[in-house]
Amino acid sequence: MAGTSRAWPSFVLKFRVGTISNPSSAALLVEILAILAVGGVASGLRAWLFDSAATRVMARLRMRLFSSLMAQEMGAPPVP
Repeated sequence: MAGTSRAWPSFVLKFRVGTISNPSSAALLVEILAILAVGGVASGLRAWLFDSAATRVMARLRMRLFSSLMAQEMGAPPVP
């Protein structure tokens, strides 16, 4: 398992340096990068959707709490 984690940086480094000239390898790298880019965009969209949903839920809870507090009777002031 430890050997595979070290293989990835050297694999990318070979593409960066240009030692791999096989067109199918270059196409594979483009496909991998495209998949990573789509995954990153999807992850960002998911985070934004969860954040906006949480914001709306919190605003709704605050409005309901405020309305509930305002609807309650005010108690008589304490007698000294």
